[in-house]
Parts: sequence; C-alpha cells; structure tokens
Amino acid sequence: MWIAVVLSLGASPVVYGFRLGSDATRSSYLVKHESLSGISHWFTRDRQSITSNRDGIRPVPDPESLVFPLIAGTSPFWKAIYEGLRSISVHQFSPQAIRSEPKIGSEERLNRDGSNAGDVLKHTRPKDRDWIEEHLEAAIPGIRGVRATARVGRRVIVFEQEGGNGQTCHFDALTMSDGTVRSLGILLSLRQTPRPSIVLLDEIEDSLHPDAHGVLLDAIHSASDEFPVVISTHNPEILSHPTAMGKRIRIVQWDEGTSQIYHMSSQVLANLKPPQTVGRLLRSNALWTQALPSTTGAEADFFKADLLP
Repeated sequence: MWIAVVLSLGASPVVYGFRLGSDATRSSYLVKHESLSGISHWFTRDRQSITSNRDGIRPVPDPESLVFPLIAGTSPFWKAIYEGLRSISVHQFSPQAIRSEPKIGSEERLNRDGSNAGDVLKHTRPKDRDWIEEHLEAAIPGIRGVRATARVGRRVIVFEQEGGNGQTCHFDALTMSDGTVRSLGILLSLRQTPRPSIVLLDEIEDSLHPDAHGVLLDAIHSASDEFPVVISTHNPEILSHPTAMGKRIRIVQWDEGTSQIYHMSSQVLANLKPPQTVGRLLRSNALWTQALPSTTGAEADFFKADLLP
C-alpha cells in the first residue's frame, strides 16, 4: 500500500510518502520504503537503510515506524513540512464521543471523533467562541450558546437553549440531539487553536437537519480563507449549495484496488450553469469525469520506487 502527499512549498512541489507491506512473521505492517523529495533536501529509506543529501542523517529505522519524525528537526525545511503534515486535522465525528464527559485535559487540538470537544471549546479564544455560537444558533433553532464546564473532574459541555417566557434553559450534551453535537464538532474543527494546516470532514451531513446544511457550509466557506477545508459527501443537497462549484469538486473512484481522484469533465463543467447544480447531476447519474485521474506530475519520480521488491 502506497501513501503519498504532495505539498506546494515555493516554486516546486514537495512529495513525501511511504510504502507499507506485510510480513509473514508479524501481525503489523512494515515500512518497506519511505522518501521525501524536495527542492534542495531529500532522503530515501529502504527498509533498514537511509540515504540523504544531508550529512549526519543516519538513524536506524524501526521496521514498524516512519523515520521522518526522527529527522525532521535536523532541517528547518523538513521541520516546516513535518509540522504541516502533523497539523492536518481529520474528523469523523461521533456524537457519543462528544457527549462522553472525559476527564479534564489541556488539549487544544480536536480529536478525530471529537471526544475532547469540551477541552478544545474551553481553550477556544473568545472571538472564536463567539463565531461558533453565532453559527450554532443559526444552524439549530433555539440554541443561544454553548460552554465547557467541569463537574467532579469531568469535562462537561452545556448548551443554552431558549425556553418559555423568555427564559434560558441549560442542557448537558448528553441530552442534546446527534445533529446538535455534530454541528458543534464541525464548527470547533474550524476554530481550533492552533489553526490546522488542512481540515478534512467526512460525511458532514450525517444526523444533521437539512436546514443546518447551508449554515455549516457557509461556515466552512468562511473558514477556508485561513486554510483549505475538504469535505466528503454523497448528499445531493450538500452538492447543491452555492459553494459547491464545479471547479471545487473532485470525484473519487475505486479502480483495480486503488482510489483515484478525478476532475469533472470539461463538457460537464461547461454546462454547469444555474439552475443546474452538482447535486442535480449526481441525482441524474451525470457526473462524468475526465478520462485520466488528477495528478501534479510530481508523483512520477516517487512512484518509481514501486518497482522495489
């Protein structure tokens, strides 16, 4: 299995990736190959040996571990790449995890499932908390605020909701709907501190009321001024939002054991004019792709290593 990431740093792309393989004597994966190709810095690791254009890079690789985290600090260039990779924020939110009331911690980076949402909310800057509450109120009727508090050493998320006679009621996350806590998770992912390099959100429409879709997509569009946001969806309603422009859409197809990413065909893009939307094309099974998958061209040298045994 190959995994590779192409980053744009300066005039030329940087490609970092690794190859995993199985071993009959072990139950875990082994790192068969790992390399980084940059403008002026590179290294290649084949099983237990490593070569580089930088002197003094001679760690003994653990066959089950990547070597890049060990050597990233030896070069400001590599460190910038490593920090960019480390701060990619990937989320598949679980309402149960967000409601879990874990022990109080000091984490500021949001977990994949949102299980530390209370700690992240507690450490969110006031202006970011106001942003979250503004969008949460618009997405979920009756919500007037949200805060993180402590109870018997546990982190608890409390929602403020409009009650009768103008009163405000307070409800723990345990009593709130899946859509409400998932909306909080999505908004937190966009305002966590320090900011991520990229946010990837899987199936954001899950458990959400259709009226909330537009608000959250507007929030995602706003946050994308600071960093890229990638969402996955099969939902025609999501793909009918004004931000779902053809040039932003990529289609993932599984072909002979490999996921390939395609742009939509030029003919589809040319005909994608209002009132036509990507969502309508999906409903009619008309999202035709280009003949070849997307590529930057930088992967060619890296994937030559696939010839290795």
